[in-house]
Amino acid sequence: NEIKQDPSMLTVIDKWKPSVTKITNVTVGRTTVELLNNCHLMECNIGNLIADSFVYYNVLKKKNYDEYWTDAPIGVIQSGSIRTTLNETDHDGYITLGQLINVSPFANKLVKVTISGASLLEAFEHSVFNYVLHNGGRNFLQVSGVLVEFDLSQKPGHRVSSLYLRCGDCSVPKFDPVILTANYTLVTSDYLANGGNNFNAFKKIVKKNEILSVVDYNATAMYMESISPITIGIENRIIIKTSN
Repeated sequence: NEIKQDPSMLTVIDKWKPSVTKITNVTVGRTTVELLNNCHLMECNIGNLIADSFVYYNVLKKKNYDEYWTDAPIGVIQSGSIRTTLNETDHDGYITLGQLINVSPFANKLVKVTISGASLLEAFEHSVFNYVLHNGGRNFLQVSGVLVEFDLSQKPGHRVSSLYLRCGDCSVPKFDPVILTANYTLVTSDYLANGGNNFNAFKKIVKKNEILSVVDYNATAMYMESISPITIGIENRIIIKTSN
């Protein structure tokens, strides 16, 4: 409050504020459930929604409908990029783009990344490397197309007890155990793809990354519009065990 406001900057803000407000007030969906941000602790339904939207956006880009339903059946987002909850009782469940930007405020671009099963396993180990029970961790990954089980009784680096991944080169999606020597393509943020939060596993690419022409919150907005009213819940994509 001790810094004086710049009159010229205030003029610019006043000029653009009505246009920005008009865009952020656009309704992008409606939810019948609370989209809860406890994503640093466990699987969260808002994380499921966002990760699903990454996969969905890439499917929308598909040009040829053949026996493969997608080339990127996996979506991944770190919990630290999910910033708030969307409450179903606010505004009768209607969600605006502005609210969604508050959830994902960093405007990360989506990227398709192809890495080995071994690197993907490494990424999930990093997800819980510093995880503390009841406190969680900002690196905790939220997922689409993944079924992962963590055993926190094991030492860091050895906590993934089970990892199943959804197929993309199939006509009916199903989950199969990870094959360490196989390659998997996923959709994530450019932040993670560039090794953000020390996720160096995502930098061990086996082919050049493909940058998708959308930022994260816009992909999620498109998905919300397509599935509203939103009813997504907890689907046991992530299981956390604390003892044998």
